[in-house]
Order: sequence, then structure tokens, then C-alpha cells
Amino acid sequence: MSQDQFQYATYTITTDPHYRDKEYAVTPELRKQIEKLFHHIVNNKKLKSNIARLSDLIEKHPENPQLKNMLSVAYSMLGDDEKAFEINHRILSEHPDYLFGKINLANEYYVNEEYEKMKDILGEKMEIQALYPDRDTFHIEEVTGFYKTAVLYFTATGNIQEAESRMEIMNEIAPEHPDTEEAEMVIAKARMEEGFSTWNKETIKSQHPGNTLPEQTDESPEFTNPLIHELYKNDLYIEQELVNDILSLPRESLISDLELVLDDCMRRYEYYTEYIDENDYEEEKLSFPLHAMMLLGELRAEESLPKILEVFRQDNDFLEFWFSDHLSETLWEPLYHLGNKQLDVLKVFIKETVADTYAKGTLLTAVSQIASHQPEREKEILDWYAELIDFYNQSSIENDLTDITLISFIIVEVTNLQFEELLPKIKLLYDKEYVDELIAGDFQSIKQSINEPPPIDRKLELLGITERYKRITSTWAGYNKDVEDKLSDEFWNNLLDQSMDNSDNDDLEYDDYDDVTENQPVHKEKKIGRNDPCPCGSGKKYKKCCMNKEK
Repeated sequence: MSQDQFQYATYTITTDPHYRDKEYAVTPELRKQIEKLFHHIVNNKKLKSNIARLSDLIEKHPENPQLKNMLSVAYSMLGDDEKAFEINHRILSEHPDYLFGKINLANEYYVNEEYEKMKDILGEKMEIQALYPDRDTFHIEEVTGFYKTAVLYFTATGNIQEAESRMEIMNEIAPEHPDTEEAEMVIAKARMEEGFSTWNKETIKSQHPGNTLPEQTDESPEFTNPLIHELYKNDLYIEQELVNDILSLPRESLISDLELVLDDCMRRYEYYTEYIDENDYEEEKLSFPLHAMMLLGELRAEESLPKILEVFRQDNDFLEFWFSDHLSETLWEPLYHLGNKQLDVLKVFIKETVADTYAKGTLLTAVSQIASHQPEREKEILDWYAELIDFYNQSSIENDLTDITLISFIIVEVTNLQFEELLPKIKLLYDKEYVDELIAGDFQSIKQSINEPPPIDRKLELLGITERYKRITSTWAGYNKDVEDKLSDEFWNNLLDQSMDNSDNDDLEYDDYDDVTENQPVHKEKKIGRNDPCPCGSGKKYKKCCMNKEK
């Protein structure tokens, strides 16, 4: 058996790119054109002109399904899925046994959520040789493409066990193949969603309903210091001079006014959510509670910690509406300053069943940063975490105290802080199955990691308020278009680099997995309209929820 073939199960797998050249009447000259066109298409180069060249070649070589498949890929790269699907239907009508035609049609059914039709195309058993019993050799691309689509089918229909069995085949024959990596991601997402639906979704919903909002109003508050009204007119590009003017107000009345701002975000929550439903998103009108928390942190207003925790006790929809990513990325810093000498207060909040898991996670970050910035208090923080872990080890599902997501967050923080002394307590949590291993990893990985420095420095930078505003507006993609464009370019360049070298040289050497003759369109999820319901399930419109995050 040659080096480009190996035996698997009852059939042979080949990596020879010329494996079916004779069957598809591919001459050396046609092969050269196919390779050149493929390079241009996957690198998104001159797609329209290459579509014209492919159409000409198809007229000259109507017996070749690979050219038609490449044409389908080109239209898919252009974003014209309707045309890509139309061409694939033509492929199957003219070449009914062409495997990639069947895979493409099954992927089309997947996109349209017509899962049972996928089984009609790929066979009841979802096994490649059961679909082609008369064949004893398959190309590596055929096998990985077939089983990746089978993984899509089984995860969509809730049969993760069968999906994993196909994943095992892919890992055995092509562990680093892009199809294998994509299938692994699909299964990981399915596992997470299954765990969320069977445990977290119902448990966390019942445990963290959030406090009842105060009586709602549409009347704005009256402040002792009129300058506070400026917080309702400015987003995070707020002028440094204005921030300094606010901070120079009399301390006692300023703190009272800022707490009133936080009261306002709770008392007028319904007013503002209705406003956003009727108007385009205006961040400057929604940043006032974030300003208030950051200003209280800058003032080291420790007496205001109960008010901030009152806000944090609201449900996830409320916190997402007002703070979004700032909940985890920004608000740890004011909590660090205000909770620095009130660790017992933070611990009580963590143990509450009413508060949101991710709000509690922000407190965990703040406490861990105390150990990072004040190493003389490391023992104090270790004891703080030890008591929390003991609390959850003594809890049970029946008493509504067990939150495996939060417990997993705690284990991650303890691991990063390298609190090896807590390993026996952590082991008990694993024995009780109170840990989400998708978040924390398994216990063996914890044992290994807790004795090693974390791969990145977990010590976060403490900044003054104006520096924090500048950092956010200059480095966050949602605030800085240059950063956003750079991240987008890096993402697509990395994606193309994984597919093949971005060289302009047409005479390329392909590795075993880059079969230039048998590529199929990449699966693409349905496009979400700006005014469609957000797929995250928040009940909001997409443009007012996750659209900006996905940038």
C-alpha cells in the first residue's frame, strides 16, 4: 500500500489528490487550472472573474462534477447561498453518486433546520461505507466531510453520543484536519448547551431570580448637584475636565447623588427599556449607572458598597441591559476599592441565592485582585476562598444553594492564585459532581495547573478613572473602529492561513488535507436581520442586544 493510503475499518483512505482524476476525466492541463482556480477562490481573489472561468470550463468538461462543486464554493464565498444551493442541486441531478454533492445538500438541510432530510441523503446509519457499499477506497476529504456533517446532524437532533462516535473516527484518521476541529467545536457547544438546559438553565433560573425592582416611575430624580445631570448626556468618551469637575463636588452630597443615580437605573428600568425599543441605541443616555459606579470607586466610597450590591442583586436581563461586558471587564475595579476592607460583606453576597452568577463572578475577580496587588493579604484571601468552598461542599441541590457555574468560577480563581492547600476541598466538589468541567477542566488538570504559573499574568492593572475611560475607548473594538477593523482582519487572515498559505504564487504545494479537487462549501449559519429577535434568547431585537458584541 502506498504512502498516500492507509487502511481504516473495512475500507482504504487515500490522500492522493489525483485519486479520481481518471474517473472525472481530469487531464494534466485541467488539473493545473483547477489548482489555480481553487487557490484564488479560497483566498477570495477575483471571485466574479473566476466564476466566469469556471463556467467556461464546465461547458468544456460537463462530465466533471468537481468544477461545478468549485462553482458552488465560489458563490458561497460571495455570500450568495441561494445560487450555491441551486448549483449543488444541478450537481446531484447530473452526478447523483457524487459524494460532495450529497454532503452539500445535507448541509443545506442543516442550515434550513430540516434535519430528517439530512438522514435521507446520508443514509439511516450515517456511515460512509453504508452509503457506498460498493466502494473500498475513499479520499480523506470525503471521510472528514461526511462525518463532520454527521456530527452536525446528531448534535442538532440531540444525540451527542452518536456525534462523539463520529468524532472518534475523525480524531483517529485526521486529528488536525479543519473538519475535525470544526466538529469538535460543534460538539463542545452541544455539550455546553445540553448541560445548560438540563442543569444550569433551570437551576440558575430558580436560584437567581433577582430582587424585585422598586416601584417603577418615569420621573427623573432631583440631585443636590445639578452637574450630575451631565452623566445622562455622556457616554464613555466623557471629557476629563467634566469628570474632574464632578469629583471636586462636596464629597457627602456627591456620594448621595451618585447613589441616587443607581436608584434611578432601578426605578426607571422599564422606562428606559421602552425608550430603547422605540429608538435607536444611544449609549450616552444609558451610561449613567456605569459612570456612577466608576466615580464611587474613584472616591473610595466604601459606604456605597451596599447600594452597588443592591444593583448587582437584580436579574441578568437588568445587568445585561445596563452594563453588558462592563459587568465582568470594568466593574471589578470599583468593587476592588470599595470591598477591599469589607470581604465579609462580599462573602455574604456570594452565598446569596438571589444574586446573578456573573455578578458574583465580578466580585470573585475583585477579591482575587486583592491577593495579586496586596500579596501580604494572600493568606486572608486563601481563607476567604476556603470558607466559600466549604459552604458549597455542605450544600445540596435540594437546598437550592448549589450553583455549578459559580463553583467552577471559584475553582478557576483558586487555580490561578495557586492555592494548592485547597486541592482536597476542591476534590470533594468534583466528587459531588458540582463542577462544570467545560469551565474549570477536570480535577487532574486542576492538580497540574495549580502548581504552575498561569499562562498569562492574571494581575489586572489598576487605573484612575480617566485612564480607565481612555483605555476602554481606545482598546475596545466596540468603541474604536481601528481596533475593530484590525481584529476583523486578524480573524479572517488567521482563518485563511489555517486553510492554506496566502502566497500569490500559483504553483502551490498542498498538504495531505488540502484536496484541491474535492472541496465543499463551508457551512454558514443563517444571516440574522437587525430587527430579528436576538438568538441569545434575551427577547430583545438583535441590533439592540448581541449585534455590537459580535463585531
